[in-house]
Amino acid sequence: MDEKRRSPRVRCRLRCTLRGSGAPAEGVVRDVSAGGLAVQTALDAGEGDGLCVRVESPKGAPVEVNAFVWHAHRVRSRRTGESGFLLGLVVSNPPEAWFDRIGAPRPAPEARPAEPERPAPPRCCDEAQESFVVRLKQATSPRTRTYRVSASSLDEARTAAEAEAHEGWHVIEVHAA
Repeated sequence: MDEKRRSPRVRCRLRCTLRGSGAPAEGVVRDVSAGGLAVQTALDAGEGDGLCVRVESPKGAPVEVNAFVWHAHRVRSRRTGESGFLLGLVVSNPPEAWFDRIGAPRPAPEARPAEPERPAPPRCCDEAQESFVVRLKQATSPRTRTYRVSASSLDEARTAAEAEAHEGWHVIEVHAA
């Protein structure tokens, strides 16, 4: 069976530390790609949970990335018999070190979503507006969308993007453009 992936994966065995809402947990990165990684860990995380992942780099200082859990599966180690979880994580805005020091492949130019052409909304003289990039994910599939929104705050940008995308989409990332 052929696998259809957005970007190639590179197998590895890198130590990492996962931080979420609870205590940090150790793990092993099993593979990396331009947009994600698979981690084997004892951390019981649910789909959609946000994590900060610190990956030990084979080429220098550790690299930290923000990610969210795409899927989580219970696994048992063949070697030790211990049970744990295999987490599929989607990386948000990976730094250049992700590609350089971790060895994740860079995304192909055609894999990057094109910015939709939209006229700029009129700016009011008395309101300070900034430009934000908002990334959304469809709840029932791996599809994502990226919007450029003019707003006076991160919360306002999030609300505007959710209203434009309609039902079934949720915000996974917002940052100033």
